[in-house]
Amino acid sequence: MLNIRDTNIAALIVLGSVMLAAKASAQWIVTNLHPVSPANLESNALAVGGGQQAGFAGSGGLAHASLWSGTAASWVDLHPPGADNSIAKAISGGQQAGSSSFGGQSHASLWSGTAASWVDLNPAGATVSYANAISGGQQ
Repeated sequence: MLNIRDTNIAALIVLGSVMLAAKASAQWIVTNLHPVSPANLESNALAVGGGQQAGFAGSGGLAHASLWSGTAASWVDLHPPGADNSIAKAISGGQQAGSSSFGGQSHASLWSGTAASWVDLNPAGATVSYANAISGGQQ
């Protein structure tokens, strides 16, 4: 059986927890980066760096490597011509690294902020390659 003292202590613990939770939730901000386009039903930011975000946007299992600069309106489609799918997984120093699929074969990919800057990093003779990280100009 709880007495008045135990009830007061329990109330103080609950009140303190609520106050801490309220303070914690005020310490972060959510920014919706989802591109406004009927073709993009899904988007994911997978990497952040230098005030930019990299990931992909698309729908129906088709993904386009994407770049944002903090807002949905800043979205840049990095998808290379002729690719089935593409995804940016890393960002550093104004470059994005990831992969692009051609006929079901993934090729490590590098971008510098535009689809036109795309570089195929797939080594000669390799069937499949991926770039999962980038730093100091190295993938």
